[in-house]
Amino acid sequence: FGVSRRDDITAILAARGADALASRGHVGMLQAILADRLVLFSKGKGSAYEIAQLYALLADNTHALDFLTRSAARSEPEIIGVRIDVLLSRLRSSNRYREILEAVRLQTV
Repeated sequence: FGVSRRDDITAILAARGADALASRGHVGMLQAILADRLVLFSKGKGSAYEIAQLYALLADNTHALDFLTRSAARSEPEIIGVRIDVLLSRLRSSNRYREILEAVRLQTV
């Protein structure tokens, strides 16, 4: 999500997402992309941060925060943008979100 890539995996994910969008709408597209990202993540590819964004877009705050916590623990480079990431805005009122900010030494606003 946060990084523009031109590789085979991203092309496949984009094609599957487009197919799901056409057949199942926006939520279906997000669910399809999430399913693919989870498979990649289980194989050591991709980031927990990207998965957290998808869960947040699907209004699954618990899983979004779980994967943000993993992202912080893994010191993923994307985590530095957590405070300003609009895709994660629904999480900002959560105590767990504030704990994640503290863990990566970012101030809350």
